[in-house]
Amino acid sequence: MATSDSLLQALQTVVDPNTGKDFVSTRAIKNIEINGGDVSFDVLLGYPAKSQIPALRSALIAAARTVPGISNVSANVRSEIIAHAVQRGVPLLQGVKNIVAVASGKGGVGKSTTAVNLALALAAEGARVGLLDADIYGPSCRVPDDHKAADGTNEGVNHTTHS
Repeated sequence: MATSDSLLQALQTVVDPNTGKDFVSTRAIKNIEINGGDVSFDVLLGYPAKSQIPALRSALIAAARTVPGISNVSANVRSEIIAHAVQRGVPLLQGVKNIVAVASGKGGVGKSTTAVNLALALAAEGARVGLLDADIYGPSCRVPDDHKAADGTNEGVNHTTHS
């Protein structure tokens, strides 16, 4: 008769192609139920992977069927995105689990294109996405007229704003 240990040992042979680790050691396998020759379990992925779920499910079912006594396997593979930690004291944005920033100190290098393609790729894999494209150029504080450079312009003048 199949046991949870024998099932987990078989499932340990299936490696997550995105992390390079097996689903057992990453504790992604949940809710194992064994009833005679019938086995069911859930696999929770911590990232969006809609296009990979059918292949992962097939590999997990095939591995489970190698256990003697198992005749029927039900594997439910789904993504469950968790919010990553933020700096202490920084309030979370309501409804936002994770933020991906695309930045560069140079213009015209494809930041917006990269951000759009990344958002579309994540959405295609099942993630809920939003996109904010902001051009931030600084310093934006006005330089007082009495702080002019030798040539009479504000170019190259370093200034500090005091309150």
